[in-house]
Amino acid sequence: MQRFLIPFLLLTLAAGAVLFYLCETHSPFTDGSEISLKILLFFFLAFWTELWCVVTLLFYLLRLAFGKIDSPRLIFRQSLRHGAWVAFFVVFLLIFQLLKVLQPLNILLLAAFLFFLELYFNRKNSPPVHKTIQSPKR
Repeated sequence: MQRFLIPFLLLTLAAGAVLFYLCETHSPFTDGSEISLKILLFFFLAFWTELWCVVTLLFYLLRLAFGKIDSPRLIFRQSLRHGAWVAFFVVFLLIFQLLKVLQPLNILLLAAFLFFLELYFNRKNSPPVHKTIQSPKR
């Protein structure tokens, strides 16, 4: 197993343990009617981290199995980025549902925002295209 996967697997296990701890020991309600924002923030942060790690590992393994292998590190970096986008999308859908603003337009705007972020990072990481300028013939 590559050296860069071991710390990521440890992060996955730690995020899962924190998420399990928060779900088992803390109630999101402080006095029965009010949601504790601190516990909710920790829950969404732990949930995002766990989802990011699991989706990243899933994308990495699928790309290794079915894609052409350029460099395992490059595939892992792309999987990290795509896993983060999927995790952000799911967590923001949950936050929108919690705030009762989950509407098709909000979903579309969130998806478009993440799509344009991915386009930006794809263009930033791709090799530059050099066009040769030819002088006109005389």
